[in-house]
Amino acid sequence: MRHRFPPDHLIVDLDDAHVGDLARSLGEGWVIADGPVGNAAGAAENAWNRMFDREAALSKVQKTGTPLNECVHMMPPTIEAPAQAKASSGATYGSYGAGFWDGSEYMLGDVAVAVILPESNGTVDPNQEDWTPAEETHVTNQVVEAMDWWIDQTHLGPLTFTYEYHYDVDTDYEPINRPQSEESIWIEDALKTLGYDGPDRFTMAQLFVNDLKQAYDTDWAFLIFVADSEVDGDGLFPSGHFAYAYLGGPFMVLTLDNNGWGQANFSAVCAHETGHIFYALDEYYNAGSACTDESGYLLYQNQNSQYGSCAEDVATSIMRSVPLSVATVSSSARGMIGWADADGDSIADVFDTSPVVQITYAAKTSSTANFRVEGTARVSPIANLNTRGYGNDISANEIQAVQFRVDGGAWVNAVPDDGVWDSGSEGFSFEPTAQSEGQHDLEVRGLNNRNIQSAAYYEDSFDFLGVTSVTLSGGDGVPVALRLLGNRPNPFNPKTSIAFRVDRSLPASVIVYDAGGRLVRTLFAGVLPEGENVIVWDGADDRGRPSASGRYHYRVDAGGGSAVGSMLLVR
Repeated sequence: MRHRFPPDHLIVDLDDAHVGDLARSLGEGWVIADGPVGNAAGAAENAWNRMFDREAALSKVQKTGTPLNECVHMMPPTIEAPAQAKASSGATYGSYGAGFWDGSEYMLGDVAVAVILPESNGTVDPNQEDWTPAEETHVTNQVVEAMDWWIDQTHLGPLTFTYEYHYDVDTDYEPINRPQSEESIWIEDALKTLGYDGPDRFTMAQLFVNDLKQAYDTDWAFLIFVADSEVDGDGLFPSGHFAYAYLGGPFMVLTLDNNGWGQANFSAVCAHETGHIFYALDEYYNAGSACTDESGYLLYQNQNSQYGSCAEDVATSIMRSVPLSVATVSSSARGMIGWADADGDSIADVFDTSPVVQITYAAKTSSTANFRVEGTARVSPIANLNTRGYGNDISANEIQAVQFRVDGGAWVNAVPDDGVWDSGSEGFSFEPTAQSEGQHDLEVRGLNNRNIQSAAYYEDSFDFLGVTSVTLSGGDGVPVALRLLGNRPNPFNPKTSIAFRVDRSLPASVIVYDAGGRLVRTLFAGVLPEGENVIVWDGADDRGRPSASGRYHYRVDAGGGSAVGSMLLVR
């Protein structure tokens, strides 16, 4: 899947075999819809048409547009968010391990994008600009074109974008007539219109970002504010800016005309700023970024910068400010946005980790009724090396399955606690059984959504018992239930606690015998109280002598019946 237009429109890559007879008969270039056409459908249709003929469209832009290297203003250097906006709340948002401020750590996985077009109501600033349907459609198409370009650049996917558009968002100010230093007044005003409040624009924007991640179940999210500049003479804010982004998010700001780049190259400007959202640095000379400047989750150097004698010289890199028709991504920029594959297995390093499984037991004896294994499987994030971010180790992987097997047999799926495998940490349970009584080997593994399994299986053994619960006679004709609860620890040294339950008081005995059936110890002979009983065996026989290492059995006799358990003494 490449693009999502909520609530029910998608653009996906499918071969003919998966599309079906209808797609095979229609051929390429068709959109199949099964619902009414609304805003989402219109955006999806426009994006599809633009994508399908993108090469021709971009070629036309390159031929007729002003040469970009002659523009008066290059894309300005990225602006750092203020230090007070970098305190993490410690909660988890989106990807596993992400904190409040972690909106866009690397450009892989699922990304939500909210496009916000503010409209002045004339209350404070005179209303100079008015968004038209044609302008709104143009911005819609160009944003999707920019994101689709990024999708085409990576071979380490998946990378999917989900869009939410907010047109004519009410504000008291005319954004294009306010310098960058005053962006807070109209951005905060627009965010309040959308229902967000907070001490500053960064907090308000991040609240929006986190809502997007939750609403669309994405790993990352960011906002795009676009100031209408159709009437404005130069497509610039009074401060000289026309496009900028905050490194690592939560938002970028563009103008409709983008100064010398023009509306036709909006997608190129948007793509460039999206690189900044995911921590890529500028590579053109005027940005002044040294070759050794580092950024990104994997902390790559800016070795394609023109400012110095750097290791790379990719003139067409998007971070050097070039038209989209010729743009590529330098190796340095790829590393900064997380597109690295150190072992060459076509799985991005940020995805290429193994899940970890932790196990707890209700008891380590088993029948089909009373042996339950519980545990937690978690993805394993690689270390976050980014000195410009918030330092949280984050994984966009999810647990896809937990499986177990007994004695090297077939793998069997465990059951997720919440009924579905869909997050980076999943509780699970299962009840193993075996074909014969005695000790059996148990292995457990986790698998993530990249089809990577645990690097090392969880390995243990358990005892399978033929009879662990029995209905007894209480002597008065009323049946009594006896159920073994196992012994802990098992294996043990020097002692273990044997637990069992009876649902009413009755005379009973508890004995221990060895693997040959010889009596070792009488642990109890008397009247058992109702409920759970626990009796400790210290590993000694009836004469107080330590028993040798080996397998032993305990038997509870009561009401004319018996239940047997097995335990292992290891000296």
